[in-house]
Amino acid sequence: MKVLIADDDPPSREALGTLAACYGHEVFVCADGIEAVAAVSWFSPDLIILDVEMPRMDGISAARSLIELFPLAQWRLVAYTGQTSPEQREATIAAGFTEHFCKPYDLAKLEHILGTGA
Repeated sequence: MKVLIADDDPPSREALGTLAACYGHEVFVCADGIEAVAAVSWFSPDLIILDVEMPRMDGISAARSLIELFPLAQWRLVAYTGQTSPEQREATIAAGFTEHFCKPYDLAKLEHILGTGA
């Protein structure tokens, strides 16, 4: 699977990217929503994990842009955030995310998202 990860925190994005690569996935990591939107056209990911709170373009804005630019895309769009409120979950679902998981991440949840867990 091809996994695109956008997170403005270098240790976080590198850890997620390394973990996805350890499971055999092809991975591209970037630092914000603008880079993620630009990368989709040439990387063609199966799974996109977007940090919700990033500079320049946050994850919610990036998700909306991706859905508008690629309406027929078949990827899974996952929100990754430190916000755990019901309002935050509602906002990510309304923006088009299919899943939502929180920092610090639960390894079992991440393995499920990456298609490697039960």
